[in-house]
Amino acid sequence: MAWINFPPLISKRNVNMSHLSPYMLARYEAEGKKLDQQSLIQTYRGKKLFVFSELLRFYLDMGYVASNITIATQYLGERCLEKFISKAVKMRIKATYENDENKANTAKIISNSSYGKLLENPAHYTSAKLVPDKHLYRYIRKPNLNSWNSLDTECGTTDLNEVILDRKKLKDHFPVHVGNAVLQHSKLHFLR
Repeated sequence: MAWINFPPLISKRNVNMSHLSPYMLARYEAEGKKLDQQSLIQTYRGKKLFVFSELLRFYLDMGYVASNITIATQYLGERCLEKFISKAVKMRIKATYENDENKANTAKIISNSSYGKLLENPAHYTSAKLVPDKHLYRYIRKPNLNSWNSLDTECGTTDLNEVILDRKKLKDHFPVHVGNAVLQHSKLHFLR
C-alpha cells in the first residue's frame, strides 16, 4: 500500500485533551490551556465525507478503502470562475515581474478569499446596531437578539449600546459545490 507521511483526510470532529500527543499535551498543560471544541483535524478515517471522484481515485490508488458510498454527483467541468481567476493570476504574475510584493500579495488574497466566499455559512451572519439606552428595551424583547454591550469611552460611559442581532431569515445562495471543487482540487494537487 502506498502512503504519505500525514493523514490525508480532513474532518470536523470534537477534540479534547485526550486527543493530543504527549508533546502537545505537555505544551497545553504548561501554558494552562484547555481544549474542548470542534476543530478540523487530519485523519485516516472518516464518515459522511464529501469527496470528488478524482480525489477518491487518488485515495484508492494509494490503497485506502471507501465503503458505504451513499451518493454520487457528476461534475460537468464548466469553468464558472475562469475569467475572474485568469485576471487575478495575470495581476499576480505581472506584480511578481515588477517586484511589487504588495500588489502580488493583494492578488493572492483576492484569489484565495474568492473561493472562501463560496464556502460561507450564512447561519453565522449577524448585524450590529448602535442603540441609545432609551431604545434598548425594543431590542431586548426581540427573539433574534444575540447580545448587547454598553459602550464605554476614555471619558467614561456613554448612553450607547452595541446590539448584535441574528438574522431572522437565512438566504443561502452560495455555490458551496464550487467552493468544495476548488478546495478538493487544490488538496489533490498538494497530495500529488
